Amino acid sequence: MNAGYLPVALLGTLAVQPEAALVMTPVDIGLAIAAYWATNAVAAPIVGHRADQPGWAPTGALGAAMSGLILFLLAAVVGSKPTLMLAMAIAGVGLALCSQSSNLTIAREVPWSRQGRAFGMKQTAPPIIAMASGLIGTGIAVPFGWRWAAREMTRRTSHTKPLHHIASSCSSPQALDAPRCRSLSSAVSRPGG
Repeated sequence: MNAGYLPVALLGTLAVQPEAALVMTPVDIGLAIAAYWATNAVAAPIVGHRADQPGWAPTGALGAAMSGLILFLLAAVVGSKPTLMLAMAIAGVGLALCSQSSNLTIAREVPWSRQGRAFGMKQTAPPIIAMASGLIGTGIAVPFGWRWAAREMTRRTSHTKPLHHIASSCSSPQALDAPRCRSLSSAVSRPGG
């Protein structure tokens, strides 16, 4: 349940393309990634406490859904610095949910004698996700663009199947001018909203 790492891994490995498309500087990309980690740090203790009540399955499902939503937003909606910052801040909460869920799963479901191995396997997920984002994401992003890479990550993440259809219809520069995509984008990037 480490889907929470996908948005930051994708942004980090493809930073040059969104930077150019959104007229951002490396500092802006760094601030977006910092927003992700900051909200994760603030949310993790709160989520950890709350996750004990419903258990790991609903917590993980919510975290995975949030990560899928952020991938969708990256693919179809994010069009400015503020929307990218907001999306990455929300993604940090998704990571907190996913991490707490996987920790609870291991603590409750894995026999005591195998928990060290299980937590070790869990800790390999972030570098593997970053590597996969780099390989898969750039394999798609270089020929088709960063929005297509985010769209494909959305499509390949099973919890976001309904979102990938919308993302795919709004992920090309020409489609962003379509009324449906324009209204979706303006609803998210509206000042104060």
